[in-house]
Amino acid sequence: MAKTRLAGIITNINATMNAKGFSRHNTMVEVMMLEEWGFGSEELNNAVAWIVDRKEGGKKEGDNPYFEYVAHRSSERMIELAL
Repeated sequence: MAKTRLAGIITNINATMNAKGFSRHNTMVEVMMLEEWGFGSEELNNAVAWIVDRKEGGKKEGDNPYFEYVAHRSSERMIELAL
């Protein structure tokens, strides 16, 4: 159980410390992999929420369709952003 928590904490740190764009994309890939393998956690949810709510340069990271997908899976908003 400690390893699961540690993975979430490290992912949360990556979300916070990584620069906008591709490096945060890698963090979202980490989140999806950990969730797929059954290691979902509050820390992972916090990492995703932090990235999606982040606003830099007048544009929210959550306006990225992939980030929206990781946060909410397939949704109307994700489809709108992708189109």
